[in-house]
Amino acid sequence: MHVEGHPDQKWPELPKLNALEEQAKRLGEEFHRRFKRAPITTTFKDGLNNMGVNQHKSTLTGQDTTGVNDGSKNSTLMNYLPDAWNHGAEMYFLFQPNLLISRFCGCEVRYIKPVKQGENKWTVHFAWHGDKRGEFEDSIYTALMWVQAKEFVFLGAGTFGTTEILLRSKAYGLKVSPALGKGMSGNGDILAFAYNTDQIVNGIGTEDEEYLKENPVGPCITGIIDMRDAEVAPDVLDGYVIEEGVVPEVLAQILGPMLHLTPDKVKPKGRSLGELLRSASSKLKSEVAGPWKHGGALNRTLTYLIMSHDDNQAYMSLENNKPALRFNGVARSKHVEFLDQILATGANRLHGTFERNPFYAPEFGGAEITVHPIGGANMSSDGTGQKGVTNHLGQVFQGLGQEVHDGLVVVDGAVVPAALGVNPFATITALAERSVEKLAIQKGWNIDYDTKNGILSFNHA
Repeated sequence: MHVEGHPDQKWPELPKLNALEEQAKRLGEEFHRRFKRAPITTTFKDGLNNMGVNQHKSTLTGQDTTGVNDGSKNSTLMNYLPDAWNHGAEMYFLFQPNLLISRFCGCEVRYIKPVKQGENKWTVHFAWHGDKRGEFEDSIYTALMWVQAKEFVFLGAGTFGTTEILLRSKAYGLKVSPALGKGMSGNGDILAFAYNTDQIVNGIGTEDEEYLKENPVGPCITGIIDMRDAEVAPDVLDGYVIEEGVVPEVLAQILGPMLHLTPDKVKPKGRSLGELLRSASSKLKSEVAGPWKHGGALNRTLTYLIMSHDDNQAYMSLENNKPALRFNGVARSKHVEFLDQILATGANRLHGTFERNPFYAPEFGGAEITVHPIGGANMSSDGTGQKGVTNHLGQVFQGLGQEVHDGLVVVDGAVVPAALGVNPFATITALAERSVEKLAIQKGWNIDYDTKNGILSFNHA
């Protein structure tokens, strides 16, 4: 996996990255010396990657939040899927540049059952949504299709998807730990805004090439204020990171009204007459010329993304055969208040208004909306099903003991047992790769890590 920070040279400066650094400066030396360029999964040059896929450099659209399509994002589309194809996986190409699509896309896995006889171990039952089958609502989930797996079923449907599949499999008789669906986390995520600051931010995504020539947005996250070291957080659970984000283009026109309706704003005090005039002028620019207007209030709005720690109080169950999530959110109320105060102070020192999450969800007990749900098939802390759903390799326990289902493995965020205090991508990736490596060793299989992939071909060798 190729990871790098936004380049210092030969690339345009990103106003939102500069605004986050200015934020760190105004919060004080303790914050500023912990500011750095974040390692991100974006490429900044054209050429073949390690998997033989021709990637394109970032076009700095900021559309990562909804799926950037410029070929620069080092997602599974650009690495794991091509690597699997190169090693013989059943996939095919759609005739579009760099676009590799699994043969089984359009499938919604419903449940998994062990095979009682024969050489195969597992049957995967799925609803096929292709060929407009989804229009037949009365049969799409009753006339299921299936495939069988001889050795392994790796569950990588995401935290919610994997947990749902296992819950439904349990309903169909699969023996699992009673901890399934419990102890889920929002990774301590907090979303907030510094509205109408004295800084140009360019924090709204767009694919308008002419606009981007003069107003680059950049990848979604490019900077980080890392407050996790022991000096500022002797208790690891008090550690957190502050990152800058991007509002996707699809939300640009409603961002202003949403922020206008957000309660509990924290406005800056003691502003000079000049700053008051600047603020009023910026608001007028946004209202008249739209959210991308240079110098407008929304063009000066910094998106805060915080990852911290929560109490793992969420849980998922099946209700009427559908997943139901009960999410108690960040829950560590005093810690959240502390983080809100830091963000409010920072926003005000930029002469901006602190705006809490406009997607605040009172129906979830006041929970913050998270983009990093984790848990549900939690890795056990004692190697048994009493304290988790999976073992250290992601193998699913058969019950309360150490015995696992042979070949049923979870390799996504569902195994992460607690908030990480930072973006979970690298941790999830490391755990998945470790699981595959260790399980291959158990089977006596050799994984060739030395031979490099050639240029991706439409045909298997």
